[in-house]
Amino acid sequence: MKKYILHPIILLLTFFCLSACSDNNTNNETDPTEPDGDKKKFSMSLHIAKTNENIYELMSFELHGNRSHTLLDIRDTYDSLVFSIPKLGRRNLLTKNNYSWLWSHCFMLPGEYITTLQGYKDDKIITENSITITIENKSDFLSYNWKNVEVESMTMGYADSFDKQTTWEHYTRVGKNGNYLFVHFFVRNKDREKDYLLNDEKKEYLSNYLNTLYGKPKYTEENVNELKQAYEQMFNMELTNPEPSKIWVTPTTKMVLVKEYNTFREEEVYNVYAEPINQ
Repeated sequence: MKKYILHPIILLLTFFCLSACSDNNTNNETDPTEPDGDKKKFSMSLHIAKTNENIYELMSFELHGNRSHTLLDIRDTYDSLVFSIPKLGRRNLLTKNNYSWLWSHCFMLPGEYITTLQGYKDDKIITENSITITIENKSDFLSYNWKNVEVESMTMGYADSFDKQTTWEHYTRVGKNGNYLFVHFFVRNKDREKDYLLNDEKKEYLSNYLNTLYGKPKYTEENVNELKQAYEQMFNMELTNPEPSKIWVTPTTKMVLVKEYNTFREEEVYNVYAEPINQ
């Protein structure tokens, strides 16, 4: 059943715009003015189009200046510009060689997040502004609503602004077995050389992650016979040597954490599969 095993095709959604272009935005009511009132003191601020979104949806952040400017103005004003979200990480947008004024991030967990931009000069913060955003878990499964799901030809990877501080990368793909629709969800470790050695860690991570999003599983390995029977009755994917570990059920979705043999990688791996509850 190799055709149902995902190849590691990664769609990179994060893009970094390195530019010395002028930004003509002048809408920044909180920026101070020069004492003589002739012009505003130059500063940068954090902007975002939406402050409410669902998990896994792409959110774009950008920097605006309070007046027309060039990259030289930015470098004269700041030594560094740091974007941060508590518990997720920090990212320097202005370095010796690079300047990122537009970037993206996908949030993997619901909650309120405070996103902050800090501008530094001579090791002191001279600019700081924050935006609070709300991330919800309102779709049927991750970012998918079954009524709108279409089969995809490639694996979907998700933008992470703090990729160097994150252990697991998240991937999904929509597939079909005959008339039966499913979403395949899996993670990979950032250290590719160690990824194949971390199967137990993947199992624990995926289990805890689904518990956070969807509550306690309905079927577990504590009752293996009941678990296997439920898996055979509920799911329609055709996997190679599947060994279900846990099953979650919501009003719209059934999900299984399962160990299967990956014929492409020639090893056993833990994956999550989700199907609509009514198929």
